[in-house]
This record gives sequence, C-alpha cells and structure tokens, in this order.
Amino acid sequence: MNFPAPSLPDGLHRLLKHPLLTFLAVAFCFTGAHTHANPKTAAGVYHSAIIKEDGTAWSWGYNRAGQIGQGYTSEYVAEPAQVLADVQAVFAKGSSQERQFFLKTDGTVWGVGSNSYGSLGDGSGSHRTSPVQLAITDVVDVSPGWIHTIFLKSDGTAWGTGHNTWGEIGDIGKNSTSTPLQVMSDVKAISAGLYFTMYLKEDGSVWVTGDNPWGQLGLGDTDDRYVPTFVMDGVKAVSGGFRHALFLKEDGSVWAAGDNTYGQLGTDTVTSTLVPIQVIAGGVKSIHAGYYHSLFITEDDALWGSGNNGNGQSTGTAADSRIYTPTWIMDDVEEASPGYAHNVVLKKDGSILIWGNNRYRQLGDGTGTSTKFPQEIYGPTVDETDTDGDGIFDAEEEILGTDPNNPDSDGDGLTDGDEVADGTNPLNADSDGDGVSDSDDLDPLDANSDSDGDDVSDAEELALGTNPLSPDSDGDGINDGDEILAGTNPLASDTDNDGLSDQEEADLGTNPTNSDSDGDSLSDGAEVAAGSNPLNTDSDGDGVADGDDVDPTDANSDSDGDGVSDSDELAAGTNPLSGDTDADGLGDLQESNLGTDPLASDSDSDGIADGAEVAAGLDPLNDDTDADGIIDGDEAPLGTDPLNPDSDNDNVTDGAEVAAGLNPLAADTDADGLSDGDEIALGTDPLATDSDGDGLTDGAEVSSGLNPLDPDTDADGVTDYDEVAAGLNPLDSDSDADGLDDGAEIELGTDALNPDSDGDGVSDGQEVTTGLDPLSPDSDDDGLGDGEEIDLGTDPLNADSDDDGVSDGDEVTAGLDPLNPDSDGDGITDGGELALGTDALDADSDDDGLNDGEEVELGLNPLSPDSDNDGVSDATDQQYLVITGNIVLLGVDSNIANRADANGVDLGSQLETTYATLADGVRNHGTFVSNVSRHLLSLVRAKEISFREAITLGKIAARSDVGKPTQKPKHGGKKDKSEKKKKSDKKSDKSKKGKGGKNKR
Repeated sequence: MNFPAPSLPDGLHRLLKHPLLTFLAVAFCFTGAHTHANPKTAAGVYHSAIIKEDGTAWSWGYNRAGQIGQGYTSEYVAEPAQVLADVQAVFAKGSSQERQFFLKTDGTVWGVGSNSYGSLGDGSGSHRTSPVQLAITDVVDVSPGWIHTIFLKSDGTAWGTGHNTWGEIGDIGKNSTSTPLQVMSDVKAISAGLYFTMYLKEDGSVWVTGDNPWGQLGLGDTDDRYVPTFVMDGVKAVSGGFRHALFLKEDGSVWAAGDNTYGQLGTDTVTSTLVPIQVIAGGVKSIHAGYYHSLFITEDDALWGSGNNGNGQSTGTAADSRIYTPTWIMDDVEEASPGYAHNVVLKKDGSILIWGNNRYRQLGDGTGTSTKFPQEIYGPTVDETDTDGDGIFDAEEEILGTDPNNPDSDGDGLTDGDEVADGTNPLNADSDGDGVSDSDDLDPLDANSDSDGDDVSDAEELALGTNPLSPDSDGDGINDGDEILAGTNPLASDTDNDGLSDQEEADLGTNPTNSDSDGDSLSDGAEVAAGSNPLNTDSDGDGVADGDDVDPTDANSDSDGDGVSDSDELAAGTNPLSGDTDADGLGDLQESNLGTDPLASDSDSDGIADGAEVAAGLDPLNDDTDADGIIDGDEAPLGTDPLNPDSDNDNVTDGAEVAAGLNPLAADTDADGLSDGDEIALGTDPLATDSDGDGLTDGAEVSSGLNPLDPDTDADGVTDYDEVAAGLNPLDSDSDADGLDDGAEIELGTDALNPDSDGDGVSDGQEVTTGLDPLSPDSDDDGLGDGEEIDLGTDPLNADSDDDGVSDGDEVTAGLDPLNPDSDGDGITDGGELALGTDALDADSDDDGLNDGEEVELGLNPLSPDSDNDGVSDATDQQYLVITGNIVLLGVDSNIANRADANGVDLGSQLETTYATLADGVRNHGTFVSNVSRHLLSLVRAKEISFREAITLGKIAARSDVGKPTQKPKHGGKKDKSEKKKKSDKKSDKSKKGKGGKNKR
C-alpha cells in the first residue's frame, strides 16, 4: 500500500508515529522500474540511506566521519535523519569508507563524510559532516570505493578522485587527486571495489584497474594494474565488492573472480579464482557485490544471495554462517544494496526490507539488536492533526519532543514551527547557549566566548551544563577542556563512577572513562580497595579473572567449587570458573575419576556428550557401546538401541543391516514374510520381496515348501507363481499325472489339470508319445475316437486302417471289419463294394451262385443274377463257359478229337453215364464243373468222343445242373427268412437300378 508524503510548510515533512515506519514506508511508496543509475536505497559499510517519494534523502547508522550529514560526528545516528531535499539518487557501497553521495534533481552532485585522499572530490582533504556540492557536472552515476570515487557522466566519460597508489582510478599520472580527473570514454557503467575499479564500455567489454592481491581483476594473476586492462566482453553489468568482482553477461549468466573465503562467489567452494568463472547459467538481471557476500536479482524479480551469512545477510534466515551457492531469499524485489553485514532491499510493491547486523544502528530502528530475518516496513495512515497550530503535526511533535499543545514549547517567544524553519532548537530557549534567548538574539546560532579560559566556549559549557565561569566545573583537578578532550565528564569528578576520581585514575594509569580498566569485571575502585591490581585481569595469576575469583589475591582458591583449585585447573587446562568445563553434564572431578576428558564434551567422539552417555547407561569411552558397528551417536538418529546390537531381533546386527542397506528397525526389511536373518541364511535377498522374480514372495515360497531362489521349483517350465495362479502344483512337474510336464502342456495348449484334454480315453502323455493329437479326440478324423481305435486295434493315425477305401469309423458304423479290407471275403474290398453298390457283408450280393468278386472279375454284374438276361443265371453261364473253356484248354490238340471220332466212341452214352455218376456225387457247383470238364476231357483223350462232341456234352451238362444243388450260405449255415427278405428287397432295388440304364455285359 502506498502512502504519499506531501511537503510541509517551512521544509518540514509529515512524520509517522514510529520513526522507522515514518522514514522508510513513505520513502519507498513509488512505482515503476529503477536502474542502477538512480538507486533509491544505499547500504554503506555500517550505514544506510534512502530517498523518499518527495525527493528528500534520509540516512542513519555509523557516523564517525559525519557521513550521515547532520553537521556533526558521533558513533552513530540511531534513527533516520533527513540529509537533503530534491534528490533523485543516493550512492554508497559496502566496500566504501564512511561517505556517501547524492544526485539532486538539478543534476548537481553532493558528497558527505570521509574525504581521505580527496575521495569526496571537492578539492580538499577535509571530512564533511554536512553535504557539499561538487564541481563536477552532468553526472549520472557515482561509485565510491574504499578511499577513491568514480563518476560517470552523461557523455560516457568516467572520472576519478581520491587514492590512486595502486592504480585503482587508472592512468591519471598521480597517486591521488582531490578533484575528479577523466580516466576513460565510451563507458556505460562503473563499479568501484576496495582498491580497484571496473569500467564497462558501450561495446560490452570490461576493463579493470587497481589492486589485485586476490585476483579480483580476473586477469589470471595477482599483479596490480595501473591502467585499465581488458578482461572480457559480452557484459551488460559489473559490480565490485570488497575483494571480489561480479560480471553479468548479455545472456543473463553471472561470472565471478577474486576472494571466495566466505563463498561470496557462489561457486560451492571456498576456493578463490584468478579468472572469471560462471556462477549462474542465466536468468539474472542485476548483480550486487557487498563486503563478504553477494546479491543477485533474477529476471523473475527473485533475490538470491551467497557468502557470509553470520547475520543472515545471504539468506534472510538463521542458516549456516557461510553460504557457498546462490540461495533464494525472497521474491518481488526491485532493488538491493548490500553493506558490510546488512542489506537494504526495495520490493516491487514499494515496501522496504532491512536486516542484518545492527551494531551501529544501521537498521534504523533505534536499537542495537541485529536480526537475521527481513523486517518488512510499510506506511500506516498519516495523522495530520496540528492541535496548537504551530505548523508541525502532533505526530511530528511527538518525535521531536515538543509539546503538541503548546506552539512555543521552550517559551522563547518563537513558535516551534518557526524555530525548526530557522534551524534553532524549539526545545531550548537559548539555542546557541550563549545566555541569550533565541527570540532576543540577533544570531541565536552563534556563541564563541570562553569566559573561564578552559578552551570551552560559554555556549558549549552551557550546552554541557558546565560552569562557563569555572575552568574545573567538577573540582576534580582537571579543567573542563582537558576532560572533554580526554573523553571524561567535566561535570563528574568520577566519570566512570568506579570509586576513583578522574585525577586518581590519571595518577594510577587507569582509564577514567572505563570503570573496569583491565576488564576483569571488578571496578577499578573495588580492586584498589581489595588490594588487587586494577590494571591486571588476574592479579594472583591463577587463571581466573579477578572479577570471577573467590579471592583474587589467592591462587589456591576454588572459584567454581568443583573440588579442584583454580591453579590446578589452570595447569590442567580446565575452566576454574566452571565445574563442568566442557559442559557435557559431568563435573571436571567426576570426569577425572571416570577417565573421560574434561576438556572434551564427547570423549569417545560418538556424537553424544559424556554426561548423556553415563545417564543413558552407555560407555562414554566406547563410541560403539553395543559393538554393533554403529557408533552410539548415530544410533539415536536411526532410532536403533545403542545398548542392543540387534534392535529388531532379526539375528543381523544393526551395523550389518545399515551397511547392507537394510532397516535395522524392521526384522523383515522387504516385508516378504522372512526375517532379514533368515533371508541371509537362506541366501535370498532381504531387500527384495521376490528373490527369484517368480511373482511369489520369498516368505510365501518358503511356507509352501517352494524354493525362493528358483522361479520354477519343479523344473516343469512354468514359474511357481504361474502354477499357483493356474491352480497347478508348483511342487509337481506333472500336475495331472498324464505323462506330460505342465510346461509342455501349456506349450502344447493341453489342459495341465486334465490328463485327457480331448476326452478321447487316451492320456495326453500317451497321445504325444504315440504321435497322436492330444487336443483332438479323433487324431485321424475317421469318426472313431483315438481310445476306441486303440481298443479295436485300428490305427488311430490312419483313417483307413485296412486300406480298403472306407474309413474305420464308417466301417464300424456299417458293421464292417475295419481291420479286414474285404469283410465278406468276396474278393472285393469294402471300399470297392461301396463304390459298386454291392453288399460288403454279402459275398454274393445278387444270390446268383457267383460271389461278387468272381462276377466283377468275369465282367458280370454282381447286382444282377442274370447279367446277360438270357434266362440262364450267371452261375450256369459260368459253368458252361468254364467247362467249355476247360475242354478247349485241355483239348488244344485237335488230334485228340479226331482220334476219338476215328475210334467211334459213343460220347452220348458216356456222357449220360458220367452225368449220372456226378449227379449222385457232390453238388458243389465248382466241383461239378471241374469234374465234368475233367471227365469229358478224359473221354476225348481216350478217343471215346470227339472234341466237338465234348463241347456239346459240356453245354448240356451245364444246363442240367441249373437249380439242382445250391451253394452253402456265406459264413456257414442257411440264411434266415429275414435275410432272404432283406436280400430280396435289395435285389429288387438293384434290378430297378439295372433297368434304369446300366448296359448288360
């Protein structure tokens, strides 16, 4: 929140009720970006400065050289004090000595403070307690070094003043100058360090000059340079610190060189560097080198720091005293200025943060208390009440100490507002102390008389309260002027109130301004009274300061009452003022008895104080009481028991567990159901729940009898986990006992839990062994299951075991013999019969007396009893043909017939006799034909008949045989009526088929 600060009459400005809030909250209530050329904040070594929105400059802190600009010197100015008006920029650095500069809105430059070697540039060497205008003009930036100063003008020229013994200004032809001399041109930025300077030229090149003991010039050596020397280019900003330098390149990267004792370079080491090295890769927009620390503002307006952090200046926290890498401090930062050990930071919202060392009141809060944490300051509402109408708001009068209800607080006839405007003191009726009231005095600010000749003017004496008519106001034998020079109080005969007069102290050689000259905590007067030496901190030489000694004149006293005399403690190196020198909880005498070291709080260096070890039952002389491999001090952070070598009772010592990466507080580190000790004994991995990677925890495997180190306990090709998941037995390689390993079954696709996956009555193992398909109940696809075929004796891998053209299944279904290719023995395979349409179970399908095979062989129709439809059955025709054929074959020699005819043999009578004989014999058709043929042939041979006559007789014999004897039914026995009926029906069907177009043969 912003709070405007309009001007008051007579140059006064409104103040808030809290001094620091007044000066800082109002000062930074501005918006917009600010460049390094117009900084609104500045941190010197031990002081701070700001510019308010109304253009007034305020400062506070260390004032030894008058740098606060109040017209006087002092140890410090505790709260913000106005310095100048109409100011646009303020310049001070953590590496500059006790001075600061102001750039006013009219372009003039003003300086105040130390002017050693002419470093203010006003042409003199005198210190200035009030700002003085410098002759140099057109200045846009000022950078004060330790005892030299560099100015940058609007035309790009750089000018220097002050000390130049080490060439810190550059080549100006002399060792020092009290007026600025030109050094370089084409410069766009400057930065002065301790005794060196950095010049950044318009082309982005950096040139350095001056002292170089730490290599801060970045030139690769520690040689001083007396003229500006090129270092690097591509740079857009530079910042010189106490003994280090920062470079900001165009790409946003930060480079650093020089001293790194406190980590101020931010390189994560304490190693100094003679050449610039990269610290931050990019993203930085401004750099600020302090005394022993550095600040960086990134493109996202975040503030980072590195280096000395003893007062929190590098982190804004109570972190380590040294920060070796840039560490985030805060966001939304507009401007930062590092001092010796404090920071002044302007935020984007206009608020100001100040923190760090406050020894010289540089934090401006009126106290000397340092803080490591940023204190945010903002402006509350301004109270504009002016009750007494004297031109000063009541809130301002509270701060000034005037009476807000009395327009003339000191009663001198001038209003408080008029006195402030005139410069007189509204609280003192005689501002110059010359005895004349301000209202009656022609010049109420001039008093020069010295009535008593004590070298103190009357006005000064009146101000001091001394008697301007007595040279020794306090009657101590020392005149007032000498007391003032010596720093004693001319109004008190005993300035330090130590019981000795200032004169007595002068005679003794003690310090009249210090009640305890030797710093032994006994006042000088008390020491003189006690007989001890006020100039010796240990009068009896027993190692105990007189102030702490029970008897400062007796070396054998026991000041701390620990049973050991001070002199003995001094000899032993212990503290005679502390019963427990090392503060470990054990008295010095007790440690001596125990054998521990009274000078070391942790005798065994195990991280636990000796006293704590004794209290806990540990051995203060043994860093590992339980001998488990972990020192006692490390057991507490781990949570293990330093008195128990195996805190989790898993049979593995805590030290061994930690070394192996196990949890010494968990008996089963990997929570697999096996203790770490058991796992080590088994050889499993106590850090892996599943040592063999089979999907089952080691504990589950052990409890199930499995091998936790073998993913496939039964070696069947299936992991134990997969077997369990599938319901298989991980301890049995053949879960269904079918002769196949579970792995083989999974690979084949059979059911590892079913011995007969295809349900064909043959186990999967047997099927695989015999070459059958365990996934098909009928491997040869013949209609018979593999088991049936094995039972029948057929080949389950051959669909037609007897190779008759009919599958085994079809044969069994039809009642045929799958192992006999000709089930009815008629000479035709079953397949052939199916093709012909004959009955594979009937050798003579057409019941003509000839079996089907004979008919087919003879070219007859096995489905017709009279293939040629001549009225004679095929069998009769065949008998005739056979007889005739036999006769023809047997009687090839025509001479046989001729001889028979020549002899006049009566074939007719012979035939009749023969036939009668045969008719009474066997009626078997085949036998009949054979015998007739043989008999007729014998007759021909005997020349009883001719060949022609034999043929004729054979035909007659064949015909006479028709219908007489019949063949026996196939398979033996006679056909029953049902068979005859069935055959009759079949023949009827065949007859129909024959009539349907089959050609006769």
